[in-house]
Amino acid sequence: MKQLTIYHQDIPITQYPLDKQELSIGSNPACDITLAADTIADRQLVIIKDKRGRWRARSTDGSQVDIDLSAKERFPIGPYALSVEPRDAGTSSIGDTRRCPPQDCFGLVGVSIHLCLLKREITRLGPLGAPLSITGATGTGKELIARGLHQMSRRPDGPLVAVNCGALTQTLLEDTLFGHEKGAFTGAQSTHRGIFEQAKGGTLFLDEVGELPLAYQAALLRVLDDRKVCRIGGEKTEQTDFRLITATNRDLAEMVDNGEFRRDLYHRITTLTINTLPLKERPEDIAPLARHFLGQFTADVGQRELSPASLEKLRAYDWPGNARELHNVLYRAAALEPDPILAP
Repeated sequence: MKQLTIYHQDIPITQYPLDKQELSIGSNPACDITLAADTIADRQLVIIKDKRGRWRARSTDGSQVDIDLSAKERFPIGPYALSVEPRDAGTSSIGDTRRCPPQDCFGLVGVSIHLCLLKREITRLGPLGAPLSITGATGTGKELIARGLHQMSRRPDGPLVAVNCGALTQTLLEDTLFGHEKGAFTGAQSTHRGIFEQAKGGTLFLDEVGELPLAYQAALLRVLDDRKVCRIGGEKTEQTDFRLITATNRDLAEMVDNGEFRRDLYHRITTLTINTLPLKERPEDIAPLARHFLGQFTADVGQRELSPASLEKLRAYDWPGNARELHNVLYRAAALEPDPILAP
């Protein structure tokens, strides 16, 4: 059997078995293979097996493209390329990080090319020690990405300390970051290690780092530079070592220009970056995500499935709250609807 391999920047990212006579390709989620790009039409190509057993790419947009893929090394389609190869091609090794990781890898569920590339980035950047920044809208899986990076790091057995900077009050910030010694202030009945110490030997994940006040941005920069911390009420410094991952749904570069974020810290924490796309830009992920969430609800509300019309309704919505909103909408529907098939 042959397989159709999808390439991006000369790297094979995923494969599809050619086990039927026709395979549609386009940006529409209804296609057999969905490729998201501005230059790709809703239904751009069909891959067809002709009477002589050759696999051909034929256009559906009137441009009369008819290419024998068996005789062509790779056929370009937008930023991607297609190639017909033997089913046992060398890229099928489980340990080959060039391939698209499994669909449920790192807890990131979906079938879009963006998600495939995202998982590959996690696999590639996870083992590195430099600070990394994850950007994207709320509900696009930034914490899952951080956990995946820690899982793929050289210190996966070390702690992963996650802190939401937006949830910390000004009075709690210093104690959260640095900790305190016993008796440092009223109510300090025991020694407390701050997050810089807690993350020693592992990963520190600062979510919504754009909410960190300027004064504490300077403190974070100092710790990143000398890797030393001193607890409140303490006299000696403690050595620490962690890999820093930050996340934000704000434009940090714009905050720098507005004087709301330190320029030196911005350049320090964005050595490496990963950007997540909102759900409306990868609608092909809606169906697998919806089924995944419904499976999670089974213990609470019983078995639930989506009718085809319901699935189309979900795909037609732009999901400003992304996966988090989809999760909540589905839970509410599953909890309130006694029928196991959820209608629109």
